[in-house]
Amino acid sequence: MGKQKASRRHEKRVRKEEEGNRDREAREVREQRLARREAKKEAKKKRGKRHSSDEDKLFRSQLSELGLGIAVMDGDGNCLFRSLEDQLYGNEGKGHFELRSKIARFEEEEREHFEHFVEDDEPFDDYVARMRTDGEWGGNLEMVAASMLFKSHVVVHQLSSPRYEIRCRGATRTLHLSFHGESHYNSVRLLDDPGLGRPPKGLPHLETDDDGPTPEETLSRAAPWAPVAAVRAALAATDASIDDSVELLVEHRTNGTLDRLGVSSDSDEDPSTRRRIGNDEPRRQPQHPRASVQTRGGPCKCGSGRPYKKCCRPADLKKVRQEHQQQRRRDEQQQQGQVAAPTTLPVTAAALGALRI
Repeated sequence: MGKQKASRRHEKRVRKEEEGNRDREAREVREQRLARREAKKEAKKKRGKRHSSDEDKLFRSQLSELGLGIAVMDGDGNCLFRSLEDQLYGNEGKGHFELRSKIARFEEEEREHFEHFVEDDEPFDDYVARMRTDGEWGGNLEMVAASMLFKSHVVVHQLSSPRYEIRCRGATRTLHLSFHGESHYNSVRLLDDPGLGRPPKGLPHLETDDDGPTPEETLSRAAPWAPVAAVRAALAATDASIDDSVELLVEHRTNGTLDRLGVSSDSDEDPSTRRRIGNDEPRRQPQHPRASVQTRGGPCKCGSGRPYKKCCRPADLKKVRQEHQQQRRRDEQQQQGQVAAPTTLPVTAAALGALRI
């Protein structure tokens, strides 16, 4: 009996030590994440200061040609929410904290749309809690959330660059923002709009495609390099989840197995119902869609010994997104004959990954 009690006491002591070690490691990870985030924030502040008054004049001149002007918001970390609040309700951004809370709550409720796009391996619950904090910078996720929550398109004007458009199916209005340097947002109004605490009126509204693209069309736009057969196989393997399908296609492309992604046989599909998105690939025998795929948590193929998601995956995804944007611009230039055409992205999980400002 005495030996059993001693053994239990030893096991209990070992468990406490292990729990203490886990708590210490978790604390160190949180501190490192916070340090990285603060370093990024400081770097953005320094880069943002390079945006001179001359550039501000050029920006105002650029917008004035469109009959638009800039309503300046305070640069206190709440500028995005102040700008959105001014667009939605007026009040010159004085009710920004309530709007911040609404957007954070919506992100929490629609977790599946946003969770996979939180950076630095930050737990989603921690991210949402941070977004609820006054003075915490908002970004692309919050703009997409606002677009979905308020059924609005969002247009972000930039100096000497194509504007970004976040489109929402069934949108009844368009919110216009301006992005300055690398860290500040302002609200955009008509030049002759005095404001006076009222929401802007008469701003250009983007046309709405009420039918919206099919999942196959959306995924083809997000991954223009993927053959139609692979697009269809990815959608079938992920229950038509766009974000999971993009991830699956990227993994296959990284592994060089994109051409082997499973396809259905000719007998499984009615040719009369097929929608042609691009050049069809030759039919091949079905294979398991996850076969030989490098997973996010698996070891990176570069040989570093680190998990793929913490090693080469960010660079791979960045390359894919850049190719996606370049392809879209080339397509728009061919259709419109313009040198610089605005980039239009639907409000989907794929757009979240493609649009980073």
